[in-house]
Amino acid sequence: MRRFCFYLLFLFMIAISCGKSQSYRLNVTTDFEDGKSVYLIELNQYRQPITIDTTIIKNGKFQFEQKIPYPQNSFIEIEDHPQPFLFIAENGSITMEIKRETLPDYALGGTLSNDGLHTYKKDTEAFRSSLEAIGNEGYQAQSQGDSILVEDLSQQYYSVEDQIIQYDIDFVKKNPSSFLSLLIIQSHIPTQTIPNDSLINLYNHLSDEIKSGSTSKFVSEALGLSKKELKIGDTAPNFSAPRPNGEIASLDQMKSRVTLLDFWASWCKPCRIHSPELVKLYHKFASQGFNIISLSLDERRDDWLQAIEDDGLGSWDHISNLKPIDDPIAETYGVPGIPYYIVLDSIGKIQTIEHDFRLIKKEIENLMEFHNESD
Repeated sequence: MRRFCFYLLFLFMIAISCGKSQSYRLNVTTDFEDGKSVYLIELNQYRQPITIDTTIIKNGKFQFEQKIPYPQNSFIEIEDHPQPFLFIAENGSITMEIKRETLPDYALGGTLSNDGLHTYKKDTEAFRSSLEAIGNEGYQAQSQGDSILVEDLSQQYYSVEDQIIQYDIDFVKKNPSSFLSLLIIQSHIPTQTIPNDSLINLYNHLSDEIKSGSTSKFVSEALGLSKKELKIGDTAPNFSAPRPNGEIASLDQMKSRVTLLDFWASWCKPCRIHSPELVKLYHKFASQGFNIISLSLDERRDDWLQAIEDDGLGSWDHISNLKPIDDPIAETYGVPGIPYYIVLDSIGKIQTIEHDFRLIKKEIENLMEFHNESD
């Protein structure tokens, strides 16, 4: 399908916001058995889950109290049950009700953002169900070679996605003081499912309090509001970083007649999906002056190198600072999310900036054809 399932993306983002210290109390009722352990989970700066507190179910209830420096996404997990239960940790008293017969749904409320999250989940359930049904039917049609039905189902899928986009826009407009609105805006930045200008308008619509925290600063930077944004026609800033063998390499050393800057990571499934096509593209044009510079945002060197080997990506240049967060090259280039592609010409001018590999592939083919005709 043409886009990510972005309507759930914000549930898994790290939220960093609002500077003043605050605290919350989470009160949960459940019909899970007494004595079962319960874990309070937060995401660290590398988006990895960590357990920060534990308790047990007693008389069908349990409770957590925490001081937090800012609102953030948090989860609870119940022993022997794989599903995490999301809530937004923010100042106040938060309530949750978990019943086994109605999972994965659960009641949530008590604060502005958690009330909003509960409403959001209920309102988008029909969208999620429609997308799942259309996707399953499309898979069957594709396996049966029914191209006409596949195209019809694709259009239905796109129509539902467009309804989700409009719901998100309306939600943000109606809830300018909700932390959830900021997360919804943030979730659309990597995919550009809502144009950047429209996201800026939505961001400007938020309350001053929501725009005062550090998450807001991050979103503002990603939208290009607080720093100069690279654009087509700009000269690509030079950079340097270690190769897999530890040698330091720079853009000026690696660029070619046409150069693709490929921001990726081993943990990025959309990046890995396009690896076979990337390999084909490289071998098609490498002898004609095409090069790829893959800049990994991995944290672990072994993961980075294993992905290069597994996907057969070793024919071109690879570099990494092994910084999934605050990578200096990604910051310089304003990378909002991966995969992220930038095409440069022979003198290092930016020709294309894009998330969609299909559009990048077409642009490179056009540029290489132009160069071949001009030789």
